[in-house]
Amino acid sequence: MKQACCETPMKSMARGPILAILILLGTPTLVNGSIDTCQEIEQAKKKDYGFQPSQLSEQERQQKANELDRFWGLVESKGGDGVVCLREMLRAETEDGYFVFDSSTLLYKLDQSPESLEAISQALVYTDLKDVNPISYVSFLQSLSHRGIDIGPLADKYLTHPEVESYVPMHALRVDRAMGGLFLYGSMAADLVDRYLVPHLKAKDRDVRATVALLLAFNMTEEGLRTLGAFDHWQDLKTKEKEAIGLILTPRPRATDVQATLGREEVLHRLRDAPEYSGDFYGVAGNTEFILSAIERLNESDLHAVREARRKSMVSVSDERLYEYYALSAILIGVIDRLGLYREYLNSLRALE
Repeated sequence: MKQACCETPMKSMARGPILAILILLGTPTLVNGSIDTCQEIEQAKKKDYGFQPSQLSEQERQQKANELDRFWGLVESKGGDGVVCLREMLRAETEDGYFVFDSSTLLYKLDQSPESLEAISQALVYTDLKDVNPISYVSFLQSLSHRGIDIGPLADKYLTHPEVESYVPMHALRVDRAMGGLFLYGSMAADLVDRYLVPHLKAKDRDVRATVALLLAFNMTEEGLRTLGAFDHWQDLKTKEKEAIGLILTPRPRATDVQATLGREEVLHRLRDAPEYSGDFYGVAGNTEFILSAIERLNESDLHAVREARRKSMVSVSDERLYEYYALSAILIGVIDRLGLYREYLNSLRALE
């Protein structure tokens, strides 16, 4: 999970000693050698963090990266004591926006217990996205989401940050606010997506409102579509943004040379395996037979299974994950349309100009 040092500007301030806090908390493992361990890690933190990469030369950035590697190695070498100390340091930190992110990824690598996951989610609130690579942030939140963490407040930080566009060289993928939002909110349960996104339809920033409208269209819940239908800022959206929403909510023409040969139970069995499919089934994207079978066989009570398969598929920032998300979205809107669900809201949204 460790990102390269200094990919984006970082900001931090000095921290107070963590040892007194640990003792006051009465952490049972902090005796004898573990107290010395916390002192050693705290001193390393003071030495290695608290810098602004935007003010460093390329050579200085590489040097700083080496220092942070040593910090990681120190914590890792301390085993369980290192985990406990780092966890409490994260709980106490509110100012060093890079430390909370970088060390959260370290703690996640070392320990994914409920205590550590809670400390990580609390610490990440203090991340300043100027400090980290947006793709690293999105990827990390996806991992936390699939570990059962409610990442809504952390995803909102990305949604509303003024500058989040980035690039994934491995996939030649340019990730703007809307696509990054899709990766983030797409990894969340549908009801949480509505809960966190709907208030942002009234955001001051036009780009945020446009992104939220797009993400609610993809979420395809009755509540989200009802709210989107009452959206009073359609005039702010660009033509291509309105067209995109209409396209998302319009079923694709069905191929005439492919038959819906799979039964409902077989379709549901495959969906339950997402994203690690078994046998000779490699995924939904590009599998016209499966998509058509799902659209023809599934009923309203099965929509949750489609949404869950789609959510579980959002495990990384890549074009492959996007294609799988799009394919499962095609199933979702296909079933909704076949059953005539949410028609009152869909008709108006599909007619946007």
